[in-house]
Amino acid sequence: MNNLFGFIDMMNDYEKRKVGKYENEKTGLMVSTAKVTDSDYPFETAVQHPLYNNDKIVIVENYNTKEEAEKGHQKWVTLMTSDNLPKELKDVGACFAAKMLKEFSTNSSEDEDDDLWEKERLDNYEELEEED
Repeated sequence: MNNLFGFIDMMNDYEKRKVGKYENEKTGLMVSTAKVTDSDYPFETAVQHPLYNNDKIVIVENYNTKEEAEKGHQKWVTLMTSDNLPKELKDVGACFAAKMLKEFSTNSSEDEDDDLWEKERLDNYEELEEED
């Protein structure tokens, strides 16, 4: 169930929700697959690696069943420990908070920055005209 505060329900029960977890302190890799309550999907795999997304956790895949999640977890561990790492990790997070953050960042896009820059430029131009 998509729940704005579902992450609060999940804070203290990771061990019960965990499908699989792989960590390598030497490389900084972490692959975690778990049951979630704050998403449109009941399971997801997250990856953290220093070569991707400024070492932030990225939701890389969502699943409808525990069996899919188990297979997906192994797939991501195999991929992320191979000699041929992916070029990028795409965040497919489906939780409500992720959607809101994405929407917010989309709405505060470069277009708004350009509009603010243009307004400031025009304001400065008008000030210069008034001085003349």
